[in-house]
Amino acid sequence: MQLRVLRFTEAWWLVEKKAPRGKDIAWHLNKSPGTANEHVQQLLGKGMLHRIPGKNLSLTVTDKGRKVIEETTKEQLKRKRKKKKNANA
Repeated sequence: MQLRVLRFTEAWWLVEKKAPRGKDIAWHLNKSPGTANEHVQQLLGKGMLHRIPGKNLSLTVTDKGRKVIEETTKEQLKRKRKKKKNANA
């Protein structure tokens, strides 16, 4: 779920050129705003998201968060290719 929050936040910035609101994240996850906020808080604690205190719409993905997105995406693609290769064999 936290990976989905990271990916969504990064994608939102690319499209909207601003940070997503909590309700945007909750809608994307199909979860309550409270649950979405818990995931955001955990990612903030892990240093994968950053927020400027006292500033609205300042949630950003850190370099550490981007690295996690990149590594998990590569790993998922490897698994998908391997599964496809095994299915064709």
